Amino acid sequence: MALEERKEMTEEVLKHGSYACYTNQKCRCELCKTAARDYMQKYRRTDMGRDKSRKYTQTASKRAAMAAKWVKKNEPAVWVEICASVSVGTSGSV
Repeated sequence: MALEERKEMTEEVLKHGSYACYTNQKCRCELCKTAARDYMQKYRRTDMGRDKSRKYTQTASKRAAMAAKWVKKNEPAVWVEICASVSVGTSGSV
């Protein structure tokens, strides 16, 4: 089956307002965005979704700490500028 034929078949099968259309066809209409948001909210309420979200958050936190350590060591002037622009308890933009 030719690629064009498969694409046409896929577009016919995937309907707007579905998570599949949002992910597979990269559709960003309001119906598909709402379907994707609803799907992810339900998924995050499951045990697997909570566990993966927790692992992702931990990994992101470790990466941020490693990046900060690198900047502090290799670019001290940049580190000082970052620290000066962010006050404690806020998430200032750099």
